[in-house]
Amino acid sequence: MSTTYLQYLVRSNLVSVDPDNNEMFLTDVVRRDTMESLVLTFPVTMDRIAVGLYTTTWEDPAPGMIYIYHLEYALGGVTVPVVGVLQGQGGSSTEAASDTLLPQILSRVPGCSPGFALQVLYSIASEFCRESEIWEAESSITSEEDEDTYTVPVSANTSILRVLSVEQDDAATGYSLNRNNELVLASPATADDVVYTVKYVVCPSWELDEYPDWLLQRCGFTIVCGALAELMSQENRPWSSNKWQDYRARYLSGLAQAKAECSTERDPAPAQLIIPSF
Repeated sequence: MSTTYLQYLVRSNLVSVDPDNNEMFLTDVVRRDTMESLVLTFPVTMDRIAVGLYTTTWEDPAPGMIYIYHLEYALGGVTVPVVGVLQGQGGSSTEAASDTLLPQILSRVPGCSPGFALQVLYSIASEFCRESEIWEAESSITSEEDEDTYTVPVSANTSILRVLSVEQDDAATGYSLNRNNELVLASPATADDVVYTVKYVVCPSWELDEYPDWLLQRCGFTIVCGALAELMSQENRPWSSNKWQDYRARYLSGLAQAKAECSTERDPAPAQLIIPSF
């Protein structure tokens, strides 16, 4: 079962602000394929995680769903409705690396504690995704008139490594990422409630356990090899072994293959990418 993560940032005059009474509500979520509402108890009070930043989650009835969501909040006594489009994160079901990959590691490193091995596993899985750029996802933002800077909603314990494209009605839009990892459109929006689809490379943190099942099935062996190489290369441990070099070679080979596959599936450079000046 996968979980969709919705995040929304309230801004006024380019500054993040909280709505009245620090309240934001999810009033409806509609499946775009059937135009039927999800079975949730609306309105859902969203959680405040920072000034102006609110979030909520729901369980997907099926992987890869695309939703039309409706939010509502009040600002200065005026009710503000928001409509946006969001794809379920990862577009697939997920698996826990601790359940799928950790047992394969522990069977080969006698004496290593599960907690320590898991830390190494998380680190290698994150490194593999950053280096290969194999994990892609889509999210969306809804415009505010005269605003050009937006926070793109992403799953918990992940961030945006690189934006691949920004589209509005299937037309490419110029963009950049600023130092705060916010999306900056080439030109400020000319109207409210324009939906932009953002395709990006996912960067998982070292705390992430849930990965798309296709990623663990496709690349799990490579990640396990990387973790075994890291553990076995440590000196004077019960699990130290000269085999670490073989595992390291297998990891690097799998990483190189993943990089090559990604480079052939994408254009050499994102369309209409704007390099920010500092």
